[in-house]
Amino acid sequence: MNLKKLIFIELLWWVSSLIVAAIFLIPIYFYKIPYPFYQSNFIFIVAFITFMRWLFLWQLTPYQRLQYLKVAFILVSASLVFYLIAFFTDFRVYVEDIGIQDMLTHLEDEDQIHLESYIRTEMLFFSIGSIICGICFPFRMVKSIWTQHNRDYV
Repeated sequence: MNLKKLIFIELLWWVSSLIVAAIFLIPIYFYKIPYPFYQSNFIFIVAFITFMRWLFLWQLTPYQRLQYLKVAFILVSASLVFYLIAFFTDFRVYVEDIGIQDMLTHLEDEDQIHLESYIRTEMLFFSIGSIICGICFPFRMVKSIWTQHNRDYV
């Protein structure tokens, strides 16, 4: 593929991941929930989609052959994983100490039950998924560096 197509695909992926993150956060925003984890939840969703895409579709990125960028990604992803773990810990502490029910007291009982389940499931899925993919990503970059150096493909 030529570089222009790869850049277009990359931008399309970034825009679509932002849209997906917004779609998953709309129910929480729609019910006017005082949710203190909008930012971390958004980061989890975008990080999960991006890491997952890079794990399996690295050869479709415009920077697939840039060795120094791969090394930088290894270093940055390691520190990003620590931040993701800290965000996840903050959420777990909040859920255990205060509880999600505290944010939902202004809603009817049935809506509280559904939204509590939605918030907990969605946050756990994307947070754990992004942490696991973030841990696997440096190994994928090492493999890509090795194959490019020794076999001349990504």
